[in-house]
Amino acid sequence: MSTKIMTSESFNEVKSNVQEILSSNVEKNNIFLSSHSKKNLATHLSITTIRIQNRNYIPLSKAKVLEYQEDELYPVAKDICDSIASQYAIEFPENEISLVTMYLRKTNALDLEITTGIDLLDDQTYTYIKTALTRIKEKYDVDFSNKQKFIVSIGLHLEPALERLQENRQLTNPLTAQIKQRHMREFNLAAELRDVIKDDIDMEFNDDEVAFLALHFVVVTKQK
Repeated sequence: MSTKIMTSESFNEVKSNVQEILSSNVEKNNIFLSSHSKKNLATHLSITTIRIQNRNYIPLSKAKVLEYQEDELYPVAKDICDSIASQYAIEFPENEISLVTMYLRKTNALDLEITTGIDLLDDQTYTYIKTALTRIKEKYDVDFSNKQKFIVSIGLHLEPALERLQENRQLTNPLTAQIKQRHMREFNLAAELRDVIKDDIDMEFNDDEVAFLALHFVVVTKQK
C-alpha cells in the first residue's frame, strides 16, 4: 500500500496509523510509554514519513549511527520503521532509524522518570523553548510551560532543525498551506519560537520548518 501525505486530513490519518504501529510494537516489547508520549512520538514519526516521501533526510554521523545500533531499543525502532515503510512504500535509511531510536530512548527515559525533560535537551534548545513559551503566555494567554513531554518532543525536533538552519538546508513541507489554513493559531505559536531564534542568531526558519513545529502545538493544544 502506498499513501502520499498531501493534506492535513491525510496527515491526521497517517498519525493515527503510526500510533497504532507504535503501540503494537512497544507493547510487544514491554516498553512503557504514556499515552501522551505515544502521541508525541507518533507526531515525530509522521513528520519523518513526510520528509522521507519528499526525499528530505536528516544526516547523522557514522559514529552516532553505530552508537544507536548498539542500543537495545534499536530493533524496536527498526520494526516500527519497517512497518511504516511497508504501509507507505518508503525506505528508512540507517540514520533515520537511529534518530527514531534516540526519540524512543529519550521518551522512555522521561516516562520512567529516569531523567527530567531538561536533561534530554541541550541548554540552548531549552532556553529557546522556554523564552518562546514565556512570550506565548504573555501574548496569547496560554501556558505550556508545565507540559514537560511537549517541551521534550518539540525540543528533539528543534535540535536537528537548528543544525539544518545553520547549514542552510531547510526542509520543504507539502502540508504548509494546509497547516496554515486549518491551524493558523498553532502556526503563529510556532512562529514565536522562530522569532526567538532569529533574535539570537539572526537566522530565520522558513514557513515549511515552522509548519512542522506547529504540528507539535496542534498535539499539545488538543491535550489541554
